[in-house]
Amino acid sequence: MRKKLILVAVLVVSLLSFCLVWAEMKPATVKNLQNWCVEVDVESSPQVYIGGTVWFSAEVTNCGDTPGMVNIDGTVEVPGYDPFPFSLPPVYLGAGETFTNSWDFEVPFFMPTGTYTLCVTATLGDAQDSDCTSTEVLPEP
Repeated sequence: MRKKLILVAVLVVSLLSFCLVWAEMKPATVKNLQNWCVEVDVESSPQVYIGGTVWFSAEVTNCGDTPGMVNIDGTVEVPGYDPFPFSLPPVYLGAGETFTNSWDFEVPFFMPTGTYTLCVTATLGDAQDSDCTSTEVLPEP
């Protein structure tokens, strides 16, 4: 019985020692391997007339030193309607890489006038950033 107690005590002490060594190593390892950072920049035409063309530009940058998959989500707010959420397929970005997308949109005559807002949120690891841009849609001149 006494041998079993000594064996259990040795195992517990060994396990505790291992845990303490691991706890000392882990923060440095995690910090060095996972420095997450992401930046979002969204821009658009400040104003456009019904029937005119508005441009949008979105840029997502991995500003950290760890590559990874970036999740990109957002909303489009149209006057008189609930916000429309969207998600893009994840984008792989290496450290320092940037994903850029821009597009033009012709404003149909039936769209309401007012302020349209596009918001984009990017998530990489535990880092997250958001940006919004607004365009004022004016009646035909």
